[in-house]
Amino acid sequence: MKKFRVLLFTVLVLLVVMLYIAVYQKHVNQVPIAVPVETPSRVGVYQPVLPKLEPTVKADMEPQRGRVHVCIFTGRWRYLRILLPYLYRELRQNGGVVDKVIFAMIGFDVETQTKLKNFSTTANSVLKDEAFQFVYFKDDPLTKRMNLQPFYAKFHYYVFQRLVENPSDVYFKLDDDIVYISPNVFSTMLKNKNPSDCFIHFANIVSNWRCNWLHQQIGVFDTEVNPKGLKIDYHPNGECGWKRADCAEMVLRAFLYHYHNNQTRKYIFHGRNHTTDRLRFSINFFLFDVTLIDVRRIIETGLIGDDEDWWTVKYSKNAPHPNCIVGEAFVVHFSYFTTEKQMLDLGLLKEFENIVRMELGDKLPQPLWKATEFL
Repeated sequence: MKKFRVLLFTVLVLLVVMLYIAVYQKHVNQVPIAVPVETPSRVGVYQPVLPKLEPTVKADMEPQRGRVHVCIFTGRWRYLRILLPYLYRELRQNGGVVDKVIFAMIGFDVETQTKLKNFSTTANSVLKDEAFQFVYFKDDPLTKRMNLQPFYAKFHYYVFQRLVENPSDVYFKLDDDIVYISPNVFSTMLKNKNPSDCFIHFANIVSNWRCNWLHQQIGVFDTEVNPKGLKIDYHPNGECGWKRADCAEMVLRAFLYHYHNNQTRKYIFHGRNHTTDRLRFSINFFLFDVTLIDVRRIIETGLIGDDEDWWTVKYSKNAPHPNCIVGEAFVVHFSYFTTEKQMLDLGLLKEFENIVRMELGDKLPQPLWKATEFL
């Protein structure tokens, strides 16, 4: 009976993946393939492969933890160069829990591709391991603004299939403009994971509109950092949630103030906060593993279009538990597209460049600082 359940689960997931590929084939000519960083060009075509049907995990039990993958939607070099040192610190070889860093190549340009390959080749040489890898969901660099939703969706179906093949593995999805990561954030997320209490687990994210509202509620934005008394809206389309530049600036400057005054504990809380419920939530940083997979709900929800809405509203609405924020997993997201230019014009990105150099100056090998262009 156990083997039959595993077989049924596997077949259904593969059917969903193949259905997606068939529907979106007209949008993308090739499906993704993992590419070692030393390989100058991609060969072959990735096709769904039926995994070995072994009863590796019971449906009613927490699976044994396998490899930990961090996947970054890539990307913009000006942000990635800040993120890379943090990810290097969090690798298992350096005392963290991360086994592989995967660049999900979606919205990249030639500059980003070239510089990431240089960094990855250098880092893998230092580590003597293929820790940094590429998976292409869009083969060609961007030359103009375009709708990338089909490529975002391909990433999620790619992970679905990987989880069928290796159900004990764990994935984290990150935006490329995560510009600060507190130490041991990935292990903190895993230690605080509780699928009997919470469905999708999000990090505690500065400059995420839902987390901003929570930070407001716990007193982070006092008169010292918010003299104008700006109020964060508890609504997906709230003006002060993600649209207004004055609100975005206040939130980033508040973090910088608290950071330099050794007060980031103001943001931290124990356990999981169910603020998110089934309301739309920005997917800047979240945990992605077999506990999220419910084949029946995947089929009922339909194909992924807007991945944020699909995950946090449509797919979540029938989950047995609400979504949650893990209070001790603290990170900073730079900006939504609505205010990005203003934040860059204010020079705030330079502040995060200074922080990463200050925090990791003696922990990152010199060749990697050179590859990130800090030297």
